Amino acid sequence: MTRHLITFGALAALLALTTWVAFLDLGAGNPVLALGIAAAKAALVAFGFMGLGRSAMQIRLTGAAALVWLAIFVGLTLWAGLSG
Repeated sequence: MTRHLITFGALAALLALTTWVAFLDLGAGNPVLALGIAAAKAALVAFGFMGLGRSAMQIRLTGAAALVWLAIFVGLTLWAGLSG
C-alpha cells in the first residue's frame, strides 16, 4: 500500500511538472521534454502499479518488446516531422 502511495505522489508531481513545462517556451524542446516526462510516468505505472519488476520473465520480455516498438514509432514520428 505504501508503494502505491509513493507511486501516486510521484505521478502527481510529474503531472505538475508536465503542466509547468507546457507553459515554457522551449521551441522544439517542448515535445522532447514532454515525451521524456510521459516515459517516466509510464515507467512508474508499469513498475509501481503493475509490478512489472517482480513478474515472470515472459511478462518482462513482453514489456521490453513493447518499449522497443514504442521507441520505433516515436522515432519514426519525430523523423517524419523533421523531414516534412
